[in-house]
Amino acid sequence: QWITMAKNASGFHTDVILVATGLTFLKLLFSQLYYSTDFEVHRNWLAITHSLPLSKWYSENTSQWTLDYPPYFAYFEWSLSQLAALVDPGMLNVSNLNYASGATVMFQRVSVIVSDAALVAACLAIVSDVGGAASKSATRGGRGGVGAPALWTALLLLCNFGLLIVDHIHFQYNGMLTGLLIGSLLCIRRGHAKAGALLFAALLNFKHIYLYCAPALFVYLLRHYCIGRFSTGHLAVKLPAIGGSLSVARLASLGGIVLAVLATSLAPFAYHIPQLLSRLFPFKRGLCHAYWAPNFWTLYNCLDKLLEIVGCRLGLLTKQPGVGVMTGGLVEEFEHAVLPSIRPVHTFLLTALFLLPILYRTWSPVSGKPSRTLCIESAVLCAWTAYNFGWHVHEKAILLIIPLLILLMFESEFHARLALLVLPIGHFSLFPLLFTSYECWIKYSLFASYTLATAHAVSLEFPALLSAPSRLLPPCVIGLAPLLLASDWLLPQLLAPRLPFLPLMLTSLYCAVCLAWAYCTLLARFLLPVGAAKQKTG
Repeated sequence: QWITMAKNASGFHTDVILVATGLTFLKLLFSQLYYSTDFEVHRNWLAITHSLPLSKWYSENTSQWTLDYPPYFAYFEWSLSQLAALVDPGMLNVSNLNYASGATVMFQRVSVIVSDAALVAACLAIVSDVGGAASKSATRGGRGGVGAPALWTALLLLCNFGLLIVDHIHFQYNGMLTGLLIGSLLCIRRGHAKAGALLFAALLNFKHIYLYCAPALFVYLLRHYCIGRFSTGHLAVKLPAIGGSLSVARLASLGGIVLAVLATSLAPFAYHIPQLLSRLFPFKRGLCHAYWAPNFWTLYNCLDKLLEIVGCRLGLLTKQPGVGVMTGGLVEEFEHAVLPSIRPVHTFLLTALFLLPILYRTWSPVSGKPSRTLCIESAVLCAWTAYNFGWHVHEKAILLIIPLLILLMFESEFHARLALLVLPIGHFSLFPLLFTSYECWIKYSLFASYTLATAHAVSLEFPALLSAPSRLLPPCVIGLAPLLLASDWLLPQLLAPRLPFLPLMLTSLYCAVCLAWAYCTLLARFLLPVGAAKQKTG
């Protein structure tokens, strides 16, 4: 069996490379499509890092699209700018706002495609895990063959709908960052804690939104790598209360790795740290983005709006200027009309309140010892909690959650059913990013193809789900069809002049309700001892 699995892994490497090659041609076809203001954001960052001294990178404000990513990403932009100078020097002029020559567009598009090599490498690492539990489908009647779940996991990550439309049409670099995140988690799961810590520390210095996952990884590594039973002669501090010892060497090695990464990132900006931090953590942008991410605050805003409407109709409230204007589609601070207005400290406290039990279970899992899914489940729940309750969360932040669920989806029928709900709903929540007529048909076809491929993969590995089609594609996923008809076609025609934000609000609200249910389901399973015996340990 091991020989067969090794042969399959070798063949799967070829499959991943072939699919990645085919995807490259598809991405090149996307190069002349619509792109968002994020294209100008990154062009401006190329110009800033190439044309200005490092001391001015985080203070330059000729454009409204100022540099607000950590230094590693700034260094990445600088390295790209060295090549950009050979293609079209005009893109590197800080004053050339909204510069988009044909060469500039092609260069930036290709830079995203090439950076996806990190994601391809992560997918190759997944199919190399021939001994992993994700490769053992025979015991549950799976028909995909030995190792097929690992291949499906890699392909669903590689071809992910969200990454395709956000990176290669809308324009961002999420594929590269997702590759680093997956690489870090795979290293930790396979016992290579130092390599995992190095990759994750580097990732945080590329994009600080991955701080969402940091509490989970910190607690997991502290409890399950630094604390344990060590041989005589190993420098360790006994901790009788938890029945183990803290390895000073392991803790120091992980701490040293993180500090070394931070030093290489921040040392050049030692005299500009306050300015850098003010760019990384702006708290004056308001609770929600222009299009609400489908999280708890969408439900809160909608409830406040409903109470305001009812209150005004009943004569209990008087409409006040500047109050309850969160449906205007603007990025700004606002006051709620009925419910208490939210400030950054409130979102921080609520996030911390939900994180604490997750971190407790990460420290002390219900099965008594860590399962193979513990680290990833903890990471996805921490990221999802921050997504649900954080301040000014972007809709694109769902791309932190979806890849982690793909890593879990073939571990059990529960995870498969959860992914079949969250992936379509989460991807649908990204639809408003592409609103031009031509790109709309592309997103419809890609979404349908990816959703059906996901359902097919799950049906092969969990044939029992075929006995109940509603379990394969939940009713709320089927409900996306009438929602799409209403939000993209009917409402814009009927109510566009009076209520232009209504289609976006309905999309956000529908997705928020579905994702809230999924979050609570995963959270309950993680925290409660129900089904703990079914967890795979090792």
